[in-house]
Amino acid sequence: MSCSMDVPNPNLQGAASIPDSQQELPARSMHDSYQELVIPLGHNTSLRENYMTVAQRIRFGRILEDLDLFAVLICYTHNLIPGGHRVPLPTVTALVDRIELLEYHPSPYKDLLLCGQVTWVGTSSMEVTMEVRQEDHSLLQKVMTARFVMAARHPITEKAAMVNPLKPDGPREEYLYKLGERSKIERNKRMQMSLMKVPPSDVERDEIHQLYLQTTPKENDAFETTQPENAVWMKDTKLMNMVICQPEERNMYNRIFGGFLMRMACELAWANASRYCRSRSLDLEILDHVIFLNPVEIGSLLLLSSKIVYTESKTMQVKVHAEVLDPETTSTKTTNYFFFTFNGPNDVPRVWPHTYEEFMLYLEGKRHIKYPDLTAVEEVSEQHPV
Repeated sequence: MSCSMDVPNPNLQGAASIPDSQQELPARSMHDSYQELVIPLGHNTSLRENYMTVAQRIRFGRILEDLDLFAVLICYTHNLIPGGHRVPLPTVTALVDRIELLEYHPSPYKDLLLCGQVTWVGTSSMEVTMEVRQEDHSLLQKVMTARFVMAARHPITEKAAMVNPLKPDGPREEYLYKLGERSKIERNKRMQMSLMKVPPSDVERDEIHQLYLQTTPKENDAFETTQPENAVWMKDTKLMNMVICQPEERNMYNRIFGGFLMRMACELAWANASRYCRSRSLDLEILDHVIFLNPVEIGSLLLLSSKIVYTESKTMQVKVHAEVLDPETTSTKTTNYFFFTFNGPNDVPRVWPHTYEEFMLYLEGKRHIKYPDLTAVEEVSEQHPV
């Protein structure tokens, strides 16, 4: 990994003492799990090479890896069994709710500060809110905010394990906890409104029809579609990559590290958006609603496919589909979906769907841009010096 964190290796020691009921576990406050981590880019030149692009900007894919591992450390800090002893419950990333990059552009020549804490818990799940900061002219500037949902597993049965309840301490923690509750409600609502479960709304169906009419001239009796002016067919934006998942990318549970998957998806999405807007000067704005559907085993062939699914002015929404391919049977299994929002330096051509599947991708991408998560990610701590 790019930085060292004291995350314990899960084992069976103490597993028998893990309670079956959450009521048997001591309540924890948010500040109990608060952690900070410095990525020393300012003086560690060899480490800096791993975090810097050819344009001497930060490789945000590397930060995604660190956030994923940092969230595990925070969850481990949160969980205690009666008597104050820690048991290293296997903790996995269930989903990435939202990562938002702010206006400040960090330098690869200065240290980065990661800070975060558990801000909401269910019975076996924990929401972790994190920030990345960097000092600039003696002030700490926020680089990005992130909200992950982690799931605890029992080290023997591998089923859901109980986590310590969270008892907010003070008005600020109560506010953050309410935001966590609201995020859960919005996630459930979003899942229920998925285009895989319900048809498009009346407004969306009308938009689909209007898009279709613009590709079929009225005098064209053969119903042959024509490409609108200053538009690109969605099918022509596909960009793919295949990765052999080597043992060096495994996590402590002998599966491929989720942060590695996010980095691979992020860099493919950036390459696709860069090709589409014909520029390297583009900014990643948002990564949201990433669900980890299936684990990726060591040695898997990981196939990543990306498409530009929605554009508006300078903004591009890129969807990345990750799946593992069995070379012997050629069967595939989906592991993740990723949604990245990029902004280019100039207005980009409008991406245009052609098939029904592409129309659904178009609407899905538009929903991510037009109807983002309304829950603001608050600061997770007072400012601390790097």
